[in-house]
Amino acid sequence: MISKPRSSEYFKSSMIGLLMAMLCLLPSLASAASIDKAFIEAVSMRSDIWTARISPDGKRLALGFLSDEEKKGKRRQGVHILDLKSMKVLNTIGFKDGSDVSNVEWLNSKKILINIRQDSKESEAGRNLLRYYVMDYTGKNKIEGFGNYEGRYSKNEIITSVFDYNARRVDYYIDRIDKKASRATALKRQNCKGVAAYTKKCNSKKFEDMPLLGQGLFERSEDGEYRRRLAYAFGIDDQSQGQFFYRPAEGVDWIEQENPFRKELSGYGASPRGVMRNGNLIVSAALPGESVRSMFEWNPRTQSVKKIFEGKDSDPTSIYSYKGHPVAVETETNYPEIHILDPDHELAGILVSIMKAFPTSGIGGLSYSDDLKKVIFRVYSGKEPGQLYFFDRTTSQVRLVAKVLNQVDRALLRPTEAVSIVARDGLLLNGYVTFPATGEKNNPLVIIPHGGPRARDYWGFDSEAQVLAHHGYMVMKVNFRGSDGFGLDFMHRGDGEWGRKTQFDIIDSVRWAIKQGYADPDRVAIVGASFGGYSALQSAILEPDLFKAAVGYVGVYSLPMLYTKGDVSGNAGNYRYNRGGKFYLDETLGTDKDEQIRQSPAFYVARLKAPVLIVHGKDDDRAPIEHAELLIRALDQAKKPYETLIRDKEGHGFFSEDNRKDYYQLLVRFLNQHVLS
Repeated sequence: MISKPRSSEYFKSSMIGLLMAMLCLLPSLASAASIDKAFIEAVSMRSDIWTARISPDGKRLALGFLSDEEKKGKRRQGVHILDLKSMKVLNTIGFKDGSDVSNVEWLNSKKILINIRQDSKESEAGRNLLRYYVMDYTGKNKIEGFGNYEGRYSKNEIITSVFDYNARRVDYYIDRIDKKASRATALKRQNCKGVAAYTKKCNSKKFEDMPLLGQGLFERSEDGEYRRRLAYAFGIDDQSQGQFFYRPAEGVDWIEQENPFRKELSGYGASPRGVMRNGNLIVSAALPGESVRSMFEWNPRTQSVKKIFEGKDSDPTSIYSYKGHPVAVETETNYPEIHILDPDHELAGILVSIMKAFPTSGIGGLSYSDDLKKVIFRVYSGKEPGQLYFFDRTTSQVRLVAKVLNQVDRALLRPTEAVSIVARDGLLLNGYVTFPATGEKNNPLVIIPHGGPRARDYWGFDSEAQVLAHHGYMVMKVNFRGSDGFGLDFMHRGDGEWGRKTQFDIIDSVRWAIKQGYADPDRVAIVGASFGGYSALQSAILEPDLFKAAVGYVGVYSLPMLYTKGDVSGNAGNYRYNRGGKFYLDETLGTDKDEQIRQSPAFYVARLKAPVLIVHGKDDDRAPIEHAELLIRALDQAKKPYETLIRDKEGHGFFSEDNRKDYYQLLVRFLNQHVLS
């Protein structure tokens, strides 16, 4: 069934003087056999508005934007500081050396901190140097530092973190932000190799060692404003299981805490979401015997556990809190839905007002002043990349600040709707469809399996789906078994079934669309990235007569190769997988190597009938280029038709706007040739 966007029960509450009307324009459609290059170029661009943060006093806005870099022809992330009353630009922060501003934080109403990422000759995405600058919003009194910003230690000190690759741990540092220290120049700072050299040459104060590979949480002060000392640590052990540690006082040894939640591989078990004002943790997890995750308040010191929100059909996706006080939780089974925990809190009233005004939109990017009188928020939908609004609660006025991807004509975009599908064994699957402007009947269909597979599709704007729908294709996505977000049991249904039952879910979804009359059975293609690229080949091998074309984008084509190439197993230096990669692969793939080969599409391309398009980046660490090379050799040997698009300096997905544009144009041309003909 197709499920229309629905409001949560809180949408019915009265709003606080906030009412808007949205103008919906009828879209037009490019000819199915032609390629609309202007439309493709518009949606291929990086988001021109990437962040928006209000200062604590509500007077200024830090607005992230993309600027053109004349010499290299690239757009880089910068920041405008705007006066919220007049919306005039007070200062612009950017770098002429090709660096991106990657993060912005207001440290107080006058000072901001920005992390930067510098351009790289080896990568289109650049590389993160872990540098930061603290400055007045005017750009004066600039102080340079090193590391990722973690939080406040005191009024005039911040905590930063750096991962020590040799020791495989996170190290924390304290830096002053009220005055310049005797720091190294930027050039010397870039030459600091490793943490030890940095502390010696680049002048920083070591704060705290972690008891294990992982992250730390900082206890809040009584006013809820600053985080003072590292109180909790969490990470993974040698078996890739999540562990928690607590330190009752500074300078005291760490105490390992018993994990009262369902134990899973790191990243899928208990996940701390923040520290409450009373010092307890907010944790997303499932209890032993439960499947869907809930939100808990957990006191590791006393081991008391209190469920503050119960997950039902899907896991919580985010939590809204105010200075350590949880106010609302968001879930997404079909559409994003906000559940109010404390209806009397002022932040709850703000959320209800926005939901009331935009009942069929999702909410993101919420930022507000300390007194909650000034609010910035973004709304989005399947056909809306994002609109940024300023809500002045002192006047009950709402003002449009900016549109994400402003160059895209909204009249050409198509809505996305949620669907529910029953697989051949009775398992309920949730997914999304985007129809072309020609209607809901007898369309050429492109199904796009997501990556992961322990990931999921969400409702919202998707540039690839819009490109295909604009060119006459129905687009379908499905959260197959093995996807995350619908409970741990649903996730584990995909273990050992990458090439079988998971693919049957994808195939069953195609047959559902055909049975409903939405899709033409003679015009079906499959397109996917990463695990989706694997699925594109594997599904086309399992059902060679069903698919007329298969597109693998940065795909995995040999399961045994995951153990020997790339960062999943730690071979490319990704510390997060050094300990846990093998356990993850063994759990999701199964340990039978012969079975892994039987579920690897590169070894069975002789069964293919669909022509193949292979798209890959030469510097992909997640699915290294060797996967594409193995597939190409196999296709050559089997004398199967294929095309390739392989680009230098690209990783696990194309970062360059030009490369994404080329991919979308080739994708449409390839599908038109093999699906529509």
